[in-house]
Amino acid sequence: MKKLFVFGALAALSASALAEGYVGASVGRGKLPFSCAEGANCKQTVNVFKLYAGTRLKEANRVDLGVGRIDSIEVAFLRNTSKATETTIVEQTYFFNDPINGPSVLVRDVPSRRLLSLDALVLAPVLNFGVADNTSLFVKAGAAVVTATIKSTLNGVSMKSESKTKLQPYVGFGASYNVVPSVKVFGASDWFRYSTEGASGTARALSVGAEVAF
Repeated sequence: MKKLFVFGALAALSASALAEGYVGASVGRGKLPFSCAEGANCKQTVNVFKLYAGTRLKEANRVDLGVGRIDSIEVAFLRNTSKATETTIVEQTYFFNDPINGPSVLVRDVPSRRLLSLDALVLAPVLNFGVADNTSLFVKAGAAVVTATIKSTLNGVSMKSESKTKLQPYVGFGASYNVVPSVKVFGASDWFRYSTEGASGTARALSVGAEVAF
């Protein structure tokens, strides 16, 4: 699915490209909400980063909506650099043979964890609203190929790992400021759904970054 999505994204960019393109990057904090087991210690806040590239549409392909216009298309890659976790304490039984006392059984409490991570490949048109000199608002709405991976560990030992990749709707919005004509800084929010074995929800992130046109 990812290969087909990448091919389609590149084809869309090539078909609409002018000489002007741009690249950008951002870092921030996100949340991967999931249903937390009763009595578990859950951490749903993660660090995130985003890389993206875009191109301006040809004038004939731009869509004017009165208050703003769709004037570019972007491809982006988002990933969390820390994992959401669910930790519960469980009993683990050990059997061992004591050379003096003979066979023995030891029971102790150990942590059982589920670790959740996501990455998303996004294709979205961009609707820009000019609000003041060098300042604009933007909205992005498109599709994302989202891969959600959940890993289970017991006392630090990996037990199993499962991943699911699905096509999901994506929306983003934010504000940008042109420092110079070819460089802007921005703040943005990204939202998309995810689903994997035993966990699902709407991932969301707040980030700040910079964009360079060429």
